[in-house]
Amino acid sequence: MALSQSTESQGTFAQGTSNSLFLRLTSLNSQPVAATDVAVTLTSPSGEVDVDGDVAITISDGYYAYIWSVASDAEVGRWDLTWAYNDGIETNT
Repeated sequence: MALSQSTESQGTFAQGTSNSLFLRLTSLNSQPVAATDVAVTLTSPSGEVDVDGDVAITISDGYYAYIWSVASDAEVGRWDLTWAYNDGIETNT
């Protein structure tokens, strides 16, 4: 099944804060897709994995969230976010 994925975030993403990361999964005709095993990996600018496969919260079919508590000594810079999930057909990242 072809899927549409979109991500968004809310928060300041400063050291010592908590922030929300969201994933929305829909079919190409905009129908929500229920996924299982939705997980998050966050990698620092230097390539160190900080969050490794933590389970996301299911808000509703097709909408998932993860609350990231940024460490007070977290590296400053651009972090990589990877979502992994099983959509019933295959596991995606």
